[in-house]
Amino acid sequence: MDKIEGQPSAVPETYVETNTGRPLTDLVLSKILNGLIEGEYQPGQRLNAKQLAEALDVSIVPVREAIHYLAGAGLIELLPLKGARIRTMNPDEIVDWWKIYRSLACMSLHMTAQKIAEKPDNRDQLKRAMGCIETAFENVSHTHFIMALLDYHRVTHSIIDKPVFDEALAQLQVVFWCSYLPNVIPFDTYGYIFIRNYHRVNDCILVGDGKGAVATFTHHVEWSSSLILGERPDPEAPYIYKEL
Repeated sequence: MDKIEGQPSAVPETYVETNTGRPLTDLVLSKILNGLIEGEYQPGQRLNAKQLAEALDVSIVPVREAIHYLAGAGLIELLPLKGARIRTMNPDEIVDWWKIYRSLACMSLHMTAQKIAEKPDNRDQLKRAMGCIETAFENVSHTHFIMALLDYHRVTHSIIDKPVFDEALAQLQVVFWCSYLPNVIPFDTYGYIFIRNYHRVNDCILVGDGKGAVATFTHHVEWSSSLILGERPDPEAPYIYKEL
C-alpha cells in the first residue's frame, strides 16, 4: 500500500476477506464486517435481515447464512425470536484479545527482522507501511488508522512468506475487536504515541534487531492495554512498567 503525497493512505474497500464458496453469502459477510469497521453498524445494534437482503438485492437465504456464519465466529449474537445483533465487547475482553494477539505479532516481528536483509524490497515495503500509518492518522478516520496498523503486520507476514499468520488473524477475529479501539482509546491524545511506538518497532526490524522489536511491541501492548482499561497517563511521561 503506497503512500500518496498529500492524500490519505489507500484503504481497500473490503477490509475482511471472506470465502465461504458461496458468492452471495460472501457479499453479505463483507457488507456486515465492513459496515462494523466503518461505523455503519454499532455494537449491540440489531441486524434486519430483510433490509440487508433488499439493500444488496439478494434473497433472504444468503443473509441468513451470513448471519449464522458470523454467529458461529462469535461476532453476532442470535436472539431467540428476535433476530440477531452485533456482539458487544467490554474493555477487559479487548485487552485479553490484544494480549493473545501479542504473541502472534511478536513471532512475526522477530522473524521479519531475521529476513529483512534478504531482499532490498523488504525495507521499502516496511517504510511504505509506516508511511501509510502516518497518513491514515493525519488524514483519515481513526478506524482507518487501526486498519493501517493491521496492514503493517500483514506486510511483515508477506516478508516472511507465512500466510498462516494471516489465517491466524482471521481466527483471532483481530479486525472485529480492533474495530472497538477508537471507542476506548482517545487517539486524538495518544495516537501519535502509537506512531512513535511503531516507528521504534520498525527501526529495530530495519537493523535486524528482532529482540528489540519484540521488546518494543510488548511495551506497546502493555501501555495501550492500560489506555483500553481507562487509564489516562501523561502522554509525555516516560513509560514505567506495571503488571496489568
